[in-house]
Amino acid sequence: MYKFLNKDQRQELLDELQIERSKRYADRIRVILLLDDNQTYKDISKFLFLDEGSIANYRKRYMEGGIEGLILDEYSTKRTKLNLVEEFQLANELDDRIFASTKEVVNHIFKKYKVKFSISGCNNLLHRLGFSFKKAKGVPGKAKKKDQEEFIEKYNSLKGKGKIYFGDATHPLHNTILSAGWIRKGEEKSFHQFRSKSRQCLRGNFY
Repeated sequence: MYKFLNKDQRQELLDELQIERSKRYADRIRVILLLDDNQTYKDISKFLFLDEGSIANYRKRYMEGGIEGLILDEYSTKRTKLNLVEEFQLANELDDRIFASTKEVVNHIFKKYKVKFSISGCNNLLHRLGFSFKKAKGVPGKAKKKDQEEFIEKYNSLKGKGKIYFGDATHPLHNTILSAGWIRKGEEKSFHQFRSKSRQCLRGNFY
């Protein structure tokens, strides 16, 4: 009878359900998912202990306003969720710290500003503020120009005097694992990467 959600809409609701801590709002999301699964108002009322009038109202709110309309009791399609000052503060926080997922940003906004965003709504906000989701850049944490120059000089002095062998072995990975996050468009975030001494000791040895 229903099946009114497309694949992206259903996944968005499932993602929201995972991070929603309020049982009341979580039940509203469950209502839409159950309706999409062809459950009747009567069955949903029995499962979630909701009256059928509330179920019909939640469906109407979702159809008119999406997730925001469903879970925000003061929802208005024209309401700006963060004011200009709050958006400016959030942009500065995003510059100082990398959030590894949109869910982290959603939780941060709710915790600090008491404003509830959906995943898609937060994505739109972040793009509007000039941020994109991309991978950070790694740079050597202990690179020493003098040591590198001495190694090159020693290597060049040995060239032509016979075969040169370099030895190294497989080691557990000690480097920082770089991942993606929300970074301002046109900029890069760099992180120093450090290797353990045991790993470095085999580099640059001649045999």
